[in-house]
Amino acid sequence: MQRGYAVTATVRSQAKADDVIETHPDWKEKVNFVIVSDFTSQKPFNTLFEESETPFDYVIHAASPFNFGIKDFQKDMIEPAVKG
Repeated sequence: MQRGYAVTATVRSQAKADDVIETHPDWKEKVNFVIVSDFTSQKPFNTLFEESETPFDYVIHAASPFNFGIKDFQKDMIEPAVKG
């Protein structure tokens, strides 16, 4: 009997996934990474939910864009955080 949760994490690139595994090598066989290069587009996330082999029981959103060179606070900070 398998216990626990299947964990899927989204990252912007394979390099980011590699960084996570380098920092936490014991996660290598425990976390499935999905690359979503454009976090402002809803399509990759829809596809992720539709094609997942294991249904999602929970979603934890723990990331938000951050940029020091913003020109339009709403467009550059709020909208990507809400949409992504």
